[in-house]
Amino acid sequence: MNDEYRIEVDTGSGGYGFTDTLAELLADVKFVYGKKEVEKVSIWTKSSKEGDEYVSEDKRMHIWNIGKS
Repeated sequence: MNDEYRIEVDTGSGGYGFTDTLAELLADVKFVYGKKEVEKVSIWTKSSKEGDEYVSEDKRMHIWNIGKS
């Protein structure tokens, strides 16, 4: 699976976004949200297709599957 993902996080006082490989995405999610959210995102990535979006429960993190690199 060579999909890339766009992650955007609203920190409350701004925000940031990155385009990541799967490994980088999971590391970013773990840093910001912890292991429990990594498990949810990991499950989502296995079934997501290009254009699909994941939104965290607090609505501050959005992830899009942007397809193959």
